[in-house]
Amino acid sequence: MAEQMFQRAVDLDPTFAKAFAKLGFLHSNIYWEYYDHTEGRVQKSKQAAERALQLDPDLPDAHGAMGWYYYHCLRDFEKGRQEFQRGLNTDPNNIDLLLGIASVDRRQGHFAEATTYFERIVNIDPRSPGNMEDLANTYLMSTRFAEAEQTYNRYINLVPDVAEGYYNKSLLYLLWRGDIPRARGALEDAINRGVGRGDATFLYCTIMVDVLDGKFSQAAGRLESGEPKVFSYQQWYIPREMILAQIHGYMKQPEKQQVLFNAARTILERDVRNHPDDPRMRSSLGICLAGLGRVDEAIREGKHAIDLVPLSVEALNTPYRMQDLALIYTMVGHNEAAIHMLEKLLRIFSPVTVPILHLDPAWNPLRNNPRFQKLIAEKK
Repeated sequence: MAEQMFQRAVDLDPTFAKAFAKLGFLHSNIYWEYYDHTEGRVQKSKQAAERALQLDPDLPDAHGAMGWYYYHCLRDFEKGRQEFQRGLNTDPNNIDLLLGIASVDRRQGHFAEATTYFERIVNIDPRSPGNMEDLANTYLMSTRFAEAEQTYNRYINLVPDVAEGYYNKSLLYLLWRGDIPRARGALEDAINRGVGRGDATFLYCTIMVDVLDGKFSQAAGRLESGEPKVFSYQQWYIPREMILAQIHGYMKQPEKQQVLFNAARTILERDVRNHPDDPRMRSSLGICLAGLGRVDEAIREGKHAIDLVPLSVEALNTPYRMQDLALIYTMVGHNEAAIHMLEKLLRIFSPVTVPILHLDPAWNPLRNNPRFQKLIAEKK
């Protein structure tokens, strides 16, 4: 709807620079969120941002549109920062541009700097749910867990009918303390308020809590409807068959596990052919290949996923690919390589924390390894 509105605005007035800027941002965001992850969408973002700058070179929103083009479409975060800063030179309290700078800092792993910007943004506009969620997420990434909890509560108070606050809060309790009751309680709070049903990410988080709680049959039962076919988010791309394969593995049902891993492999090989540069698909394919005993192919896919977007470029999503490679190593019996990767993940922001390592059955093959035992004891 917003895209159509801004497109109509520029059709009616081809000199409307601000509308071109807004349109450019929308195109880049649609690409970034994988709603339309195509080169055509990239070109639409670029053309609209360039037109906005051509019409009004000093317009802060035009620099913002170009900044988000670099950020969302090219992952060139430094060029994005330069454009955001050019806009801020004209309008130093522009929230969208401050958000751009903060997002670049966070994406590059500069969490202290990002937190300072997000706190400033929330102080300027404390009623914005999106800004409040960004601040909460940044506290989480900085392992400032108590402040993250408080800020997720503020976010939920702003938008009690939105699922994200509840499942992010659930994740917080898992990463922070491995607190299953509180993690489940955050999700149940949403359900009691009529929130979360039909939300794929909410369902995924609920299944993960079940798995970490050892309730494998309950976790599998949540997927009986057959929907969604794929759990897709910025950090992952997982066919339901792959999740079921892992669950049946934990339930010591290898025949079912093999059938499901093979079904997931078929889906992922098709999707990788269509999107060969998507690291999420590559690492999920690697996990399925590991489950099928195809060791060399599995490791190759897991490494390729990281090579596509190295940690030096991307500090937020690449740790998820590193976690996937650690899992691949674990599944194929390369335990020392797996532990080496886990050591790296515990030194940076990642979905791996010591409480998670204690709970997650994916790491059971490592539990008798003295190096693994030392790792989780030292990091307590």
